[in-house]
Amino acid sequence: MPNSVGIIFVGRNNRTKRSDTLEKVEAALKADGVSVHSFTAPRIIASDRINKRLAQLWPAVAASFDRTHPFHLRMLRLLLKGLMVLCANERWDFARALFLPKSLTAVQELARFVSRSPFRKVHLITHSAGGITATKISKHPKIVSICCFGYPFKHPEHPSESYRVRHLAEVSKPFLIVQGTSDEYGPPSPSLRAILPPHAQIVALDCGHDYATISDAEFEKMWIALQDLIAEPKGAPNARQLQG
Repeated sequence: MPNSVGIIFVGRNNRTKRSDTLEKVEAALKADGVSVHSFTAPRIIASDRINKRLAQLWPAVAASFDRTHPFHLRMLRLLLKGLMVLCANERWDFARALFLPKSLTAVQELARFVSRSPFRKVHLITHSAGGITATKISKHPKIVSICCFGYPFKHPEHPSESYRVRHLAEVSKPFLIVQGTSDEYGPPSPSLRAILPPHAQIVALDCGHDYATISDAEFEKMWIALQDLIAEPKGAPNARQLQG
């Protein structure tokens, strides 16, 4: 029997960047007995596994991945990884990713992950680009709410891209956006209301896109809003306990 309700964390594209605030939220939910999973596409897990195996068998080849390395080593790395991908169970996932836009691939992989999760209903908690992917599958029957930390409304180095925002008004599930006042991907502003559904809630925090350590008061403001969204059971830790 699947668990009745769970939480899935959907992180940013750059997996090397972490947020201590989100890590505290995740740890606190787990400590309180909430079922929590983190989304990583099987294709990405397989790619990491293949890269690790390459590094073990042919370290010089595995390290040759850009133009600063000899051409023949880069081509050999591409060939060897391609052969290992063909032998992987996830080879069809890799094949689809070759021909689909990156954003569509992420949407399909998250939808499959949610469908196969051991939960009958899920809350999605996202960071950065994870918010785009999550909101694009908001109609999935398992999803009951979405909380986006640092929604990337506009990339600071790119012109406006409609794929980031054109679907947001169609999110009909309970929807919370936690946005830093100095977030370079779009600080909270009155103009956001025009592209969000009427029921969306925006919580502004005194921080940037990475949600580095924030004050107890700011954390408490966010935590109360998040508890309201996901209807945390009584006995959940309060903000000061989490900060301590």
